[in-house]
Amino acid sequence: MCCDGCGAQNKNYIMLGMLSKLADQYGVTFEITYPVRGHSYLPIDQAFGREEKILRKIETILLPEDYNLIFQQVGQVHVLGTDWDLFNWKDAVKSHIKSQMGFKIVDMKVLIVDRNEVRCRQVHSNLIGMGKHSLL
Repeated sequence: MCCDGCGAQNKNYIMLGMLSKLADQYGVTFEITYPVRGHSYLPIDQAFGREEKILRKIETILLPEDYNLIFQQVGQVHVLGTDWDLFNWKDAVKSHIKSQMGFKIVDMKVLIVDRNEVRCRQVHSNLIGMGKHSLL
């Protein structure tokens, strides 16, 4: 997985907890990569640019369905309640992840999440700085 922000953001702690819970439940491993600051450009950025051009020409949008029609012009749309459901992962992971991780997430570039541990690297290219930390 590639993230679009730094690791120290609150959403990434929730993501780490969610992935840990899923890794434990399904026996899978996740690798999370954080971008090099100032060097990220994701394909979704192009879609946002095209969508902004369309929205500038529209004075008023009243319904969520109208947004869906616009978004369908620039990419695939998954509708909440139809194609996917919303879960409160913030509350769900509180019992699964401890508040102090044993490392500073802001310093990490790659996190590898297994059942009840996370391995982390401070560089993208190799295993320098690799360490294991318990999640519980």
